[in-house]
Amino acid sequence: MQRKKWNLRFQYKILVLLFLSSICLLNSQINDVEILKKQARRLESRRQYEMANEMYHEILKIDPTQFSIVEKIIQNLLRDSKIEEANSLLKKYKQYFRDEIYVKNEVLILLRNNESQKTIKKINDYLKQNKKNVNLYRIFGQVLERNAKYEDAIEIYLKARKINKDDKMYAIELARCYERFSNFEYSIKEYLVYLEMNKSYRHLIQSRFRKFLDEDSKYIKFIGNYAETSLDVNVREVYAISLMQVGRIEEALRIYSTLDPKQIFTFASEQLAIGNYEIALTAFQEFLSQSDDVIMIANTKVKIGELYIKKLQLDLAKTILMEVYNQKEITNRKYRHKTQAGKSCREMLAEIIFREQGNEKIAFQYLNEAKSFSFNYNEKKELDFKIIHYLIMTEKYDDANNKLIEILKNEKSGSKIESEGFYFSFLLASMKNETAISDSMLNNMIVRFPEDDFVSEALTLAVLKSDMGENDYNNFLKAYRLEQVFRSKNAIEKLQKIYSESQNEDLLLLAGDWAISSGNLKLAKDIFSMPIKDEMRKGYAILKLASIENDTEQKNILLKNSLKEIPHSVFSPSFRTLLSN
Repeated sequence: MQRKKWNLRFQYKILVLLFLSSICLLNSQINDVEILKKQARRLESRRQYEMANEMYHEILKIDPTQFSIVEKIIQNLLRDSKIEEANSLLKKYKQYFRDEIYVKNEVLILLRNNESQKTIKKINDYLKQNKKNVNLYRIFGQVLERNAKYEDAIEIYLKARKINKDDKMYAIELARCYERFSNFEYSIKEYLVYLEMNKSYRHLIQSRFRKFLDEDSKYIKFIGNYAETSLDVNVREVYAISLMQVGRIEEALRIYSTLDPKQIFTFASEQLAIGNYEIALTAFQEFLSQSDDVIMIANTKVKIGELYIKKLQLDLAKTILMEVYNQKEITNRKYRHKTQAGKSCREMLAEIIFREQGNEKIAFQYLNEAKSFSFNYNEKKELDFKIIHYLIMTEKYDDANNKLIEILKNEKSGSKIESEGFYFSFLLASMKNETAISDSMLNNMIVRFPEDDFVSEALTLAVLKSDMGENDYNNFLKAYRLEQVFRSKNAIEKLQKIYSESQNEDLLLLAGDWAISSGNLKLAKDIFSMPIKDEMRKGYAILKLASIENDTEQKNILLKNSLKEIPHSVFSPSFRTLLSN
């Protein structure tokens, strides 16, 4: 009996081991499959469909039940115009496909074979057999839409509405199709129908209307016609934004006066973020005329100060920021920690001093005052680091070092403050050319804070140093310090001089980036248009050029030519995204 028990225990252990080993094997297979899927997707993004299919066939060898992979192989065969091969594969695996997926792929094959009449007949016949399955209308509508059969897709979506007796169904799909078919009147209506049901789509719809109005301002009439009959605040706001775009600012402000004042503040902030400064300023000023909220008034004035700084109208910025600085209400205990305005206005006033090369002592005084308006310990420390940054960039190295020691003295190991402290210690040592210390700090950062953003910044400086001689690197550091205290013109000139002597293309690209950040887009275009030998760096320059090109036709020509010239660039997917937009 004892022996039997032992045997049972032994058999149980064997079964457990077999089960665990099968799990390990399955996990291994899953990992292999996921790796192959990622490789296939990467190849597809580069339009290397045949190689992607090789990956998919490897997946089927590992796991023959992955029938969804067969559909991907068929799609890639169609992309490579291997229509017969795709058709044969579809028929071979017919029994494994759900009915609607099989018909969908039949339709795709017919479309690729330019058999439009057969395509529509097959879809309509299948839908007649499955009238009540409204989701099928979306599946086949989207297939037609993706293959530029917009009229046919519209017909399918409208049939679904009729069957379901829902005149709002598939509004976003219809909006897209009408837009592609250049029927902007109907497209506008469907976009607004969809907005009434999905408030989160306001920004997307706003961007589509911006495109329509850029093409022809007459489309404002169709937005207005719908908005006048709608009670939805989002629809009315989109109409107000559209009126702003076509210059009918007074009408737009009249609409905003009927909405929650916070909506115009949000709109103005959005316009500031995307660089529409005149519209943003008008909207902020309208908000100030409507609001009596002490905190919101202070926040708005700070935003206007930020706007003036971006436009380099520093005197106007100073004037409005000093109004906030002297606003007694936000300094008292009731309001002090309900707004960032007290902190932000002092930071901006300090920035203006550095931009104007003014009295740095007053700038540091503003930054120290800002700490008393901070919400928490971390915000105070961030301001300390901002002070250290300016001290380093103005070559006050001893003061920077003393402040660093003071900040890090009792800091917890592994904290965000400590990781930032390592970076500024690295930065200080780099500016002083203390190589042993900067290397030690960099190694510590890589080991202890590998995911930190500061590590990539430090590595960039270290890589640039490794590619330059000592004299060039010292000149680069001077340029870097100038750029960090807003003397961009001088900084870029220094970089261009180093580039002309060394032909280091990284410095050329950096000069272009600095030109963009300083607002000098003409100089940025000139820099990024210069001949670049390295393919990856060339791709980066083209991407930057495209991002600052306002002429859509010129942008598209640039991107199309680049896709022909460097089709396998790591930036090619980004080129295609910009083209599709």
